[in-house]
Amino acid sequence: MESVVHITSGYHRRPNVSSILAGLVDATKIAIKQKQPIYSADIKISVSILNKVLKFVNSGNIGQILGNEGTNNFLGVANNLLDASNIPVWKRLKKV
Repeated sequence: MESVVHITSGYHRRPNVSSILAGLVDATKIAIKQKQPIYSADIKISVSILNKVLKFVNSGNIGQILGNEGTNNFLGVANNLLDASNIPVWKRLKKV
């Protein structure tokens, strides 16, 4: 009964870290597939999220806390951000 109340009242489960990272992998992958650099603001936000995840898991092993999927998503985001197509954006960010 409780789940019916949550569904009908607009209740949404809070996303977990792994699902946030999965969404971030998809968001950062789109620009790469389109052969376009990611916007500098998107890189800043993505790096901020990765830093927060690292602080969250700092108390233990990242693999134990995030699991294989979460760890792969974390590394996927980092990989997408460091893609060669983003070099010009990173250079602009370095100047700021």
